[in-house]
Amino acid sequence: MFCGECGAKNKKGSAFCEKCGSKLEVEEEIEKTTKKDQVKKTNKKEETKKPDKKEEVKKTEKVEEIKKEEPKKERKPISKKNKIIIGIVAIVVAILVAGYMYLGSLCKPEKIAIKYFKAYTSKDADKIANIIKLDESDFVSKKLLKEALKDEEKIELENYAIDNTPTTTKEITKALGIKAEDDMSKSIRIKYIKKGSSKEYYKTIKLVKSKNKKYLFFDNWVVDSSDLIAKDYSLSVPADSKVSLNGIELGKKYKKDNSSSYDSYLIPSILKGTYKAKVTLKSGIELTGTLKVDGNYGSFSSNNLKFESKTEKKFVNEIKENISLIYNSVLEDKSFEDIKDSFDEDSRDNFENTFNTIKQNALSEYSKLKEIKITNAEIRYFNISEDNVRFSVQVTYDYKVEYKNGEETKEYSKTGRTTTIYVTYKLDNKSYKLSKIESLPTYFSHYSY
Repeated sequence: MFCGECGAKNKKGSAFCEKCGSKLEVEEEIEKTTKKDQVKKTNKKEETKKPDKKEEVKKTEKVEEIKKEEPKKERKPISKKNKIIIGIVAIVVAILVAGYMYLGSLCKPEKIAIKYFKAYTSKDADKIANIIKLDESDFVSKKLLKEALKDEEKIELENYAIDNTPTTTKEITKALGIKAEDDMSKSIRIKYIKKGSSKEYYKTIKLVKSKNKKYLFFDNWVVDSSDLIAKDYSLSVPADSKVSLNGIELGKKYKKDNSSSYDSYLIPSILKGTYKAKVTLKSGIELTGTLKVDGNYGSFSSNNLKFESKTEKKFVNEIKENISLIYNSVLEDKSFEDIKDSFDEDSRDNFENTFNTIKQNALSEYSKLKEIKITNAEIRYFNISEDNVRFSVQVTYDYKVEYKNGEETKEYSKTGRTTTIYVTYKLDNKSYKLSKIESLPTYFSHYSY
């Protein structure tokens, strides 16, 4: 036990302090301690039985104060590596957003129409082919497009703009504020002025919406190919002929129908433009020329072509010789029997009557033909079928006649006289023969006119 005065430790039960001699209060401490313990025990029992609300509030307030007094934990600073990662992510997001907006603007139909218009006016086949939807075939390709546009004149632009003036029912409806359904096609009209001109021109570009998305998210607008491509173009040539365009031969793939005289071909789609056409008849005669394709459902006939120059020259010479033969036979007073071998066997009977008529009129006493010379023959046009070719020929000739003036016999000469005659030849394998001559002059006047 300890002294209450000096605090020195003493033996248990001592009455006085061994150090300072002060009286030790042993009994009082025991009693006080005992009383205190009893009071504490009693308080604890009472607290257990009936908790004091005020004490609870105080305890709660003390807990909250303790919590408030607890020091806040300091946040760790972001590492340099994490800062770099966050920066990269932010940049990527910004790029993606900007890219989305940019690609969206490129996919707008107005943007595509302007792009096509500029390529079209500059006749840039590469750019056009990249914009327009080309379903390639024998007569639709980038190569043929370049050929078709090669001779097209470029349009020098002073200025251009999209013309938003409503012209169609849909556009007028939209202008009035009436909501329309989503269009599957659009027609965009562009007005422009050529360099050196003040006149406004217009070009309408039609676009169609593809079912496939562009860049995964955007409507895919494609320029309608009808601006450059003709549909269902037909050709008609003599039966059993071979026909080619730009060296591409039309075979069974394109043959639609054939009759006894003509074969028909149908090309489903062909680029508009000029083509080199060649038709080889079964007789071996070749026709060549240019074919102008400028619209849908057009047609072409071999009559639009020409003979090769050497073939045409051969026919011209043949026509001149045949006419000269007839008139010289008349002047020499020959019969048709003398010249019948020059005519096709099936047509000899018909021409014998014509020959006799010419002979009768040309040798009349009133105006007798004395001399005739064919100076020129020019083929104006021709019509050709499987086994016949009929020419319209302008013939120039000089002639001399003898006529009676009372009792006096006189002569009259005329030069540079022209007339149109029709000559038909029958075509056979690698050969042809005179079948008919129509409108030959039978009377030769001695009057000046």
